[in-house]
Amino acid sequence: MIGLEARHVSRRFVLGGAAVDALDGFDLETPRGSFTALIGRSGCGKSTLLRLFAGLDRPTAGELSIHGRPVEELRARHKIGVAFQDAALLPWRSAAANIRLAFEVAGAAPGPGAVSSLLERVGLARFSGARPAQLSGGMRQRVAIARALATDPEVLLLDEPFGALDDLTRQRMNAELQRIWLDRSPTTLLVTHSVAEAVFLADRVIVMGSPPRRLAVAIDIPLERPRSRATLRTEAFHAACDRLTELLFADESDPGGANP
Repeated sequence: MIGLEARHVSRRFVLGGAAVDALDGFDLETPRGSFTALIGRSGCGKSTLLRLFAGLDRPTAGELSIHGRPVEELRARHKIGVAFQDAALLPWRSAAANIRLAFEVAGAAPGPGAVSSLLERVGLARFSGARPAQLSGGMRQRVAIARALATDPEVLLLDEPFGALDDLTRQRMNAELQRIWLDRSPTTLLVTHSVAEAVFLADRVIVMGSPPRRLAVAIDIPLERPRSRATLRTEAFHAACDRLTELLFADESDPGGANP
């Protein structure tokens, strides 16, 4: 069954009186329950596409669906979980209270032990009463992911969730995210600038090209799960990273392109 689907999707913005096409006739199809990563140069439309699937913006043209249903339907049922680079936690609330916020927004009461179970899933059971200022960057991101999972979403959308973390913490968070994803396998879309992160986490990596922001190519990742630090040393892992890097630099001669 189809997971995420975009058909001829365009999104045009008007900046300073000039029209800018963030997406132009973009097509995408992912299987239900799969983990897909989007990579590409800055400004290629990755985050715009994720925001459209999150229901935080609307396309200028084209159609989007999740599991064969309109995005708005799943958003109204609070079945879309979203996490951004900024954890966006309320500083006066504890980790547990920030997670409870997802239930409050959905107008639902968490079941017995629901919040503590989520904290345990992200390895923060001992920090339920800690406020964001008392947590490290990686811990704050784990709270944000737990909050995104609170309403048992059908789809998980992640926009550079570990982009601000140091490399060691980022690798640990990638392993943690894989473990969480394997638990229930929500249809997942990750936007990242890290080729290694995309290869480690995803079933398929989509390389978005420079303007006109259409799908460049999709690469399946032939790595068995679960993946570990040992995976990072395999020939298959490095071959996939090399292939994707080549694709990212394929249109380097474009004078309007940004550095990846």
